[in-house]
Amino acid sequence: MTRCEVWWAGPASARPAHLALLDATELDRRARLRRPIDRARFTVAAALLRLVVSRHTGIDPASVTIDRTCHSCGRMHGKPHVPATGLGVSISHSGSRVAVACAPGAQVGVDVEEVSGAPDPEALVHDVLTDAEATHLHAQDRADRMHALLTYWTRKEAVLKTTGDGLRVPMSSIAVSAPLERPRLEAYTSRPELVGRLHMWPLDPGPGHVAAIGILGAAVVQPVLELDGTPLLDAASS
Repeated sequence: MTRCEVWWAGPASARPAHLALLDATELDRRARLRRPIDRARFTVAAALLRLVVSRHTGIDPASVTIDRTCHSCGRMHGKPHVPATGLGVSISHSGSRVAVACAPGAQVGVDVEEVSGAPDPEALVHDVLTDAEATHLHAQDRADRMHALLTYWTRKEAVLKTTGDGLRVPMSSIAVSAPLERPRLEAYTSRPELVGRLHMWPLDPGPGHVAAIGILGAAVVQPVLELDGTPLLDAASS
């Protein structure tokens, strides 16, 4: 049985010392981010990932290798892998939340989204939802639609991150359970064998955010263990 962990932190935890944990590719990618808040979120996610992997493997955080090779184009923007460790990992960040997921012997995909400032849900319905999901969304009170849409979004993004398929697969070709139900993969047009094998859980990212996680490839101990990553980051910067 596998225990899946999700470690939470925020961009406010970013410190200059954390840059020593990033590799050259990550430092270059960080430098191309224009907004300080985006650089802070990226720094925290990359540093916390190495600190979590170090806890599981004993490898010094600065020596942890993260492979982000995209299987489609070969560029370094794909699902993160930690070679030769047997750990499945995933990261996500939005608003004031940064998430790092880790599970031995399984593939994981985590997604968190900030509710405030999200685009008009009507602009995303065609690209994100199946016809049945769109019907369900439009049955909600207008004030509830953004939260409902982001619940669908995070569940589907978690699925796509778990498989590593990413946005090459249209979200509208995947069906998940309705927002007030427990997260569940109900259909995956191009990979129907995943239904019943890829498991999902809700997460508690805190006020103003929505999050979900997908897990594939191992029997998982429930519930997912959610942990505070701030002390790890603080210790690494002291």
